[in-house]
Amino acid sequence: MTQLNLRNHSSQTSLHPFRDRLRKWTCVKDAIGNPKSRKLATDRLPLQTYWRRSRGDVANVHANPALVPESVVFSPAYIHTLPPELLGEIFIHCLSSVQGPYLSIYDAPILLCQICGYWRQVALSLPILWSNFRCNLGREAKASHARLLQLFVDRSRTISLSLAFTPTPELEATMKASVLANVHRWRDVRVGLDAELGQTFVNILGGQPLRLESVEVMTCEGDWDVGQLISRLSGLPSLRRIIWSADFLPPSLVNTAWPRLTNIKIAGQLLSGSDSITLLTNTPAVEHADLGFVDPSTETLTYQPLITLQRLRSLKLHAYDPDEIFDNFTFPSLMSLMTSRPHDPHVLRRLSERSSCKLEVFHMAATLDAEEAIFYLRLPCMHTVTSLELRIGIGNDQLMTFLTWNPDPPLETATLPFLTRLSLTVNTTTDGAIGRMFVSRCLPKKLSADLPASLKNVELWIQEEWPFKRGVEYHPVDVTYFQHLAREGLNISWHCGCSILPLLIVE
Repeated sequence: MTQLNLRNHSSQTSLHPFRDRLRKWTCVKDAIGNPKSRKLATDRLPLQTYWRRSRGDVANVHANPALVPESVVFSPAYIHTLPPELLGEIFIHCLSSVQGPYLSIYDAPILLCQICGYWRQVALSLPILWSNFRCNLGREAKASHARLLQLFVDRSRTISLSLAFTPTPELEATMKASVLANVHRWRDVRVGLDAELGQTFVNILGGQPLRLESVEVMTCEGDWDVGQLISRLSGLPSLRRIIWSADFLPPSLVNTAWPRLTNIKIAGQLLSGSDSITLLTNTPAVEHADLGFVDPSTETLTYQPLITLQRLRSLKLHAYDPDEIFDNFTFPSLMSLMTSRPHDPHVLRRLSERSSCKLEVFHMAATLDAEEAIFYLRLPCMHTVTSLELRIGIGNDQLMTFLTWNPDPPLETATLPFLTRLSLTVNTTTDGAIGRMFVSRCLPKKLSADLPASLKNVELWIQEEWPFKRGVEYHPVDVTYFQHLAREGLNISWHCGCSILPLLIVE
């Protein structure tokens, strides 16, 4: 019994890389990490015994059992008392959130297998731990690399795979042996295509039935049929998500019907206004659309009947002129809108009236004056906003007054009663105006059972007028408010131009 417990004790010295992560998911106490427990252990054991135990010298202690007093009762660390189901859930949260991470002995899941036999058994029993990896293992492919890749494929058993790979000469052998042999298990694929691998990928998509649900394509124009790739992708019955990360946009991608897609993202300055409208029109089931950057265009769009995207919940659009795109659609389920500045502010009013949507996230990626920002925030669709991001150039005090919580008006006409996250970039304001606004929205007691909501996260950038004056504190009252709110639990960060550039101030 003593030897077993000492083995558990020595194994805990390898848990330091996981301790921070494990504390997020369990409420157990780690006796090894507790200074009081360590002191208690020192007090109760002879010094020689404690020194040997701290070094993990189990053999010496086992060979001299008289060194351990009978009164000492060793208890295993709490982490070892967790059932395998709960420990497995913790292991899953230790995985990288990146699609297709590199295989490393210093990261989960391989590192999990090096802690102790129990952890290894739990890790090997969970195929999901081994189902997400990057196939290209480095510039110099060795036999051990191929075996490692095969190890992940084998331990993932029969569940679906999430893969990332790019064309490299070293990849060919391992890809044929492990990856292509399990193409029927592909679920999420992030792939960089050249002419050779592009044609191989097209042939794969035209072969056996696939489980493929998501694909991200990174490619350049070249001597291979990209149109054939688009045709094969559109025919996949399970495909729901496409990310196109390329330096060109094939017309077939825009003009092909995608009746089953729920997520689409176009990266780069690729789309024209008409392409954006055509693409959204051809994805009637889309729920999340990120159109990246829409190029300025002088084309005149012909009138089209309004198109309703019934399921669209989030739209991210960076366009020189988003007006014509908004005026062609109705979004009754829209909850998140990240957009550049419309030329006509009333285009969002018309969209709000047509759609009757209730936004939760509103980010405007442009510098507004306060009056225009207030116009947007008074729209009916903004009443339910919980996350707001704005950049204000003129009239900042006016905006602070508008955002300051006033408990007197009826709740249905109150300003953003659900707001919990706020990101602001402002120019010069009266010292104290921002702080008082934050204080009014960090309510210690709610006025009703559920509302108003209290601010939880704040990011603030204050851009003072140049040049800065040496020795001038621009916002001491505001900073006092910020520090107080931080002590009260608000997650707040603030940055001032005069503090970021201290070497550039003038006399």
